[in-house]
Amino acid sequence: MLSSSRKKQRRLRDMELQVSQELPDPDDGEPGELSHRLRLSPRGGSEVSSDDDWLRRSSVMGRRVRLPHNIFGLAIAASVDETFVVTQRVMINIFLVASCLIQGFLIHMLREISDEALGPKVCECSYMLQWSCVFLYLMIMWDEVSSSFELLEFVLFSGEADPLPDSQGFLGQVGPADQWQVCVEGEMKSHRTPMYAPVHLSHEEVDWQFMSAACTICPEEAAMDVSFEDGFNVKNVRRCTRVAFLLFAVLPKLALELAMLWIGAQYVAVSKSNEEVINSVVAVTFIISIDELILTSLISGRIRHALERTEVLTYNPSSMCAVLWTRIRTTWKIFIDPFLIVVLTQLILSRAYHHAGCYS
Repeated sequence: MLSSSRKKQRRLRDMELQVSQELPDPDDGEPGELSHRLRLSPRGGSEVSSDDDWLRRSSVMGRRVRLPHNIFGLAIAASVDETFVVTQRVMINIFLVASCLIQGFLIHMLREISDEALGPKVCECSYMLQWSCVFLYLMIMWDEVSSSFELLEFVLFSGEADPLPDSQGFLGQVGPADQWQVCVEGEMKSHRTPMYAPVHLSHEEVDWQFMSAACTICPEEAAMDVSFEDGFNVKNVRRCTRVAFLLFAVLPKLALELAMLWIGAQYVAVSKSNEEVINSVVAVTFIISIDELILTSLISGRIRHALERTEVLTYNPSSMCAVLWTRIRTTWKIFIDPFLIVVLTQLILSRAYHHAGCYS
């Protein structure tokens, strides 16, 4: 019995198979050869080793980010998607600049008010109430900062995404003469049987169906209708355009939110009574929602819904820094973010109490 079991174990230890498996290359779509070394263990298991073991263990495949639902996200979509006309892009950028100026002015006023409010009355407030309100405010602001980080990832990796189909569908593929014919025929048919059909039909199925109830569906209008239904096309952005987005959208948004995080928390911490502590949280929370208020108040519902339906960007981190950043923003987020918020809360309250003379 012992000799037979030893022989079986010896056979399993000595068995090594070299397996060559043909797998498709993800880069060019052509088959490429990938060799794995398969070793059978004494218990019948297997161990697979390859040259990219570190990437398989460390990378978080398929990091998903999307545009924020505020005026900053709409400004990026309007600058990339060809369905927006020049006047719409100009007005959206004006709203973006106005949002930055208003928020910057209010942050400056909060800083002056906070400096003037420092005094012995700060020490009379409930410490637990101050700590709780500052902590809650920092949680709200950290969510805004996280959306800026996602916007940064979206801009940086938007040039590496797979191209989307032409947003104009069939009308973007036919020639100018065919497009004009569709418009003319639609105009002739509009007053009799108004109907609407999707623009993904073939050339033979066009007939009279490229017509809405009120107007002719010409190429630009059809493309806008598709964008309203499926979301905007914001992928495959050129490098110079991404640099412009970083300078004029991402960095200003991130700078405003970091300033609002620090100055707004100080404003809450230097409140002179328990009632003012609670009211201060409501006041500073209103300031950070100005960009969303502009979107909901001054932009039409169809454009807002199209922004919400815009496809999520998926990218695969390839470098060590990208993998580490993805880990921080996904797997380790549940540990890192609460720790940072607690540290910031204690730091801001200690600073406010020190300048108010509460420790003396």
